[in-house]
Amino acid sequence: MKTHLLRTSILAVVAIVAVHAQTLNFKVKVPFDFIVGGQTLPAGQYSVDVRTVSGVVTIDCVDQQGAAGAIGLPLSGVGAQNEEKLVFHRYGDTYFLAQVWAGGSYGRKLPTTNREHELAAKRLAPDNITVVASR
Repeated sequence: MKTHLLRTSILAVVAIVAVHAQTLNFKVKVPFDFIVGGQTLPAGQYSVDVRTVSGVVTIDCVDQQGAAGAIGLPLSGVGAQNEEKLVFHRYGDTYFLAQVWAGGSYGRKLPTTNREHELAAKRLAPDNITVVASR
């Protein structure tokens, strides 16, 4: 009985470590308000977490109240992306978080919001704006 309990405990610890190890995080300063999943977040310092298995991306404002999350589709970069970064689509003064790159060649494409679909339907071409993570 003790052996079974010990094995179960060890497996639980290994599982917890494995899940934790598959979360990539970094900090980034975004100099403008932006939209994630239909929610507007203020300019400021953000903590970004990307869960590699589930694809969940969470972004929390460190300076103020504000957080959002979305499930992103996997992206693979051509060549190594050596830096953590966020890529935004800009339509005039409106910014939408489009991609999250967590270093290496690992990235996530976030879903397009209804508002961005509306702007794209007006045949407005977005500018891609990249914000690199703080070191």
